Amino acid sequence: MQVRACGGAYRPEQTGCPASPMRGAALTFQLIDSSSASTTTTDSSGAYRTDLKPGTYIVQVMEGSVKRDLAGPRTVTVVAGKTLTADFIYTIQLL
Repeated sequence: MQVRACGGAYRPEQTGCPASPMRGAALTFQLIDSSSASTTTTDSSGAYRTDLKPGTYIVQVMEGSVKRDLAGPRTVTVVAGKTLTADFIYTIQLL
């Protein structure tokens, strides 16, 4: 999980907007059409790992008590026997 802080003329798609790890973010994976959910927290490098049952999940990110909007996938689909990598970016626009 990465966070970008952009200001001035930079836009999220420009390379001048560097990414850095988002430490301690809580990611919740809510299984669609179920009350089943799993939460994990990013480590000091912004990485996370979680084991999920097969299905499609809605992903939410909390930083402290604040829900953050993500760039990238808002849902992930887990298939039995496969490893899934899902990267997320949260962009802060500084004016």
